[in-house]
Amino acid sequence: MLIFLDYIILLVLLFVIVYFGLRRYKSKLINPKYYLNNWLRLVSYLKQKKLWYKAVIDADKLLDEALTKAHYKGNTVGEKLVSAQKQLKSSEEIWFAHKLAKRITEDNANKFTKKEIVKALTGFRDALVQLDALRVVKKSDESRK
Repeated sequence: MLIFLDYIILLVLLFVIVYFGLRRYKSKLINPKYYLNNWLRLVSYLKQKKLWYKAVIDADKLLDEALTKAHYKGNTVGEKLVSAQKQLKSSEEIWFAHKLAKRITEDNANKFTKKEIVKALTGFRDALVQLDALRVVKKSDESRK
């Protein structure tokens, strides 16, 4: 009985070590500072109507990078989103964003409203937050500093 208990304890310790090791490895791959800098750059594109399309396309590329770094399989953003779909909570908004990015590259970029662009960027932001690429700072968190 004592040997069985030792094996259980050993297995639990091994699981804990592997679990935290993998979390640490994953967090090293995704650099939130890199994603924040790129996110702030592409959000600044909203100031000029002629750059709205570029904000969505760049956000789609940023999501592609984050999905790749998080080890989701697929050759395209769509395929990676399919493999990450169970982990991403707001998948409808994320799919809207990705589909809009595809439409922008295929159609005339001037056809889209600011409301659609902002909705797409919100979907991309939610996906990046859920992938731990972006961190959302709440007002209550800022007041603690």
